[in-house]
Amino acid sequence: MARRRRQHPAGNPREPRLRHPARRRHPPDLHRIPLPRSARRRPRCASLEGILTAAQRFLAAGALQRDRGRAARRHRARGSQAPVAGAARRIRGRGAGADPLSGARIHREVARHALVAPAALLHGFPRHQPGLRVRSRALSKIVFLSDLHLSHTHGFFWENFRRARDAANASEADLVIVTGDLCINGPDSDAEMQFAAQALEGLEARVFALPGNHDVGDEPPGQDPAQIVDEARLARWDAAFTADRFAIEAGAWRVIGVNAQLFGSGLPREAEQEAWLDEELAGARGRPVALVLHKPLFVEHAGEDAPTVSSLNPAPRSALLAKLQAAGVRMVISGHLHASRDRVVDGIRHLWLPACAFLGAGSHGGAPEVGAVSVDFATPEAVVAPLPGLELTPFVLAEIKQHGRWKFLRDMPPCPPEVASAAE
Repeated sequence: MARRRRQHPAGNPREPRLRHPARRRHPPDLHRIPLPRSARRRPRCASLEGILTAAQRFLAAGALQRDRGRAARRHRARGSQAPVAGAARRIRGRGAGADPLSGARIHREVARHALVAPAALLHGFPRHQPGLRVRSRALSKIVFLSDLHLSHTHGFFWENFRRARDAANASEADLVIVTGDLCINGPDSDAEMQFAAQALEGLEARVFALPGNHDVGDEPPGQDPAQIVDEARLARWDAAFTADRFAIEAGAWRVIGVNAQLFGSGLPREAEQEAWLDEELAGARGRPVALVLHKPLFVEHAGEDAPTVSSLNPAPRSALLAKLQAAGVRMVISGHLHASRDRVVDGIRHLWLPACAFLGAGSHGGAPEVGAVSVDFATPEAVVAPLPGLELTPFVLAEIKQHGRWKFLRDMPPCPPEVASAAE
C-alpha cells in the first residue's frame, strides 16, 4: 500500500508542496554540483582537493571553458555560480593554514557556489586521453602562443608570458592554442610541468596545449641526447595536460593538433597517433584542414634529407606530407624556431609562429621575432594577424647564457619568477 503524504493544517508553513515534474529531484547530472558542508558526508570523488587538482589539469588541457563574455557577465551580476577554477581563485588565501587550498572555510566558501563541471572532473581522468574533440562552428578566432619556456626556478621569460596572456585575454578569442615548449626543463621536472600548466589557468579562453621538445623530450637523434622522448616523459605531460592532441571544428575549418615529438620516435603512441590522425582527416568531409604541431615539417623544402633538430626528420616528414596532401590539408601551423614565416609550398600554407620567450637564431629561414598571432577561421580563407596590443622583450638567448658559459638554461643558477602563484 502506498504511503499517503502527511497533511498539515492550511497556512502551516511546513505544509508540503507538490513538486512539479520539471522540478523533481533527479540523480545528479554533474551540471551543477554543490559540495556538502560536512566532511563526513562529502563523497571522496567530490572533495575540494580532488576537484581543484583535476580542474588545473582540465583547464590546462583546454577542456573546461571559463565563464567569460557578455552572457557570463550577466550571470555574475545576478550572483550566479562560478566554475571550479574561478571559485578557487576568488577564495585562494582565505583558508586556514599555510596551504591556500586548505581549511574548512574554503569548503564552506565553495559550497556556496554550484560547481560547473563535467563528469570527468569529479570522477578523475584516465592517464592519457586519446584526443580532445570540440565541434562548434561558433568558434572561429584562435590565438596562438608558442615557445613560452616557463620555469618555477628560472623566470627569464615570465614577464613576456604575462604580457602575452593579458593580450590574449583582451582579444576575447574563442580559443588559445599553445604550440609547445611551455617549459625549460619539462622532460625531467614534474614541478616545472605543473608550474606551466597552472600558468595557463590565467588565460580566460579555452586552452589547448601541444608538447614540444622542452616538454617531453626530442625524437631521435634529438637536440639533447639526455632528453629523448620516452614513455615516462609522455606520462609526465599526461599528468599535467591529459591529452597531447586535439581536433577542433572552428568556423569553416577543422583544426587538428598533434604531438610532433612522436614522429620518428618509434614509441607505441606514434602508431596510435597515426591511426587517430587518419580518422580525423577523414572526418573533415571537405572542410579545409589546418594541422598544428610544435615543429615545422621542413625548413626550406620538403626534399631536405639530412637529420635535423629544426624540423621533422626526413622519413616521418615524407610519410606525413603524403598523408596531408592526400587529405587536402591547406595549412600547417608550427612554432619551435622562434621566427615568423608565412608562405605557400606545394599548395600548403606554412605558418611559423613567433616565440613568446626569446628570438630565434635566424640561421634557418624566417624572421626572428617575439610575439603571438591571431587566426580567424570563420571563412575558407584563414585570416592571420599579429595579436594586437602585445609588446614583448626581444631576449637574445646567447646573451642570457653569457655567450657559451652555459649550454642549457636549466644549468644556470636559479632565478625564480617573482610571482605568488603560477596563475597570477
